[in-house]
Amino acid sequence: MSAKTPKDRSNLRKSWLDIMAITAWGILLLKYAIDGTLYILIHPSYFLLVKVTGGCLLLIVILQGWRLYRGKIVSSPELHASLLPQSITTMLLLGTAITGLIITPKLFTSHTAI
Repeated sequence: MSAKTPKDRSNLRKSWLDIMAITAWGILLLKYAIDGTLYILIHPSYFLLVKVTGGCLLLIVILQGWRLYRGKIVSSPELHASLLPQSITTMLLLGTAITGLIITPKLFTSHTAI
């Protein structure tokens, strides 16, 4: 698993950062499903979808983390153009998920708006 060049180490760091962001989102979705916070966020018809999505994200993380740990993931070139660099968008996703884990959503009532 040792990275030989600085570019390899940078790609390895970015890959682990992606895995951390996906992990945080999977945990966030499952946390909201378990503690009942989903009731104030989405319609009950979508609860199963959120639970399955959270589980799938964690499964993807386990598989990708294992592949990365074993050194089987080859870094691919940028496949599309984006407004921000990949590391910045990953940090935004990770920061948003961590914020969601720390701050509990609350109902927004008309009294709050005044």
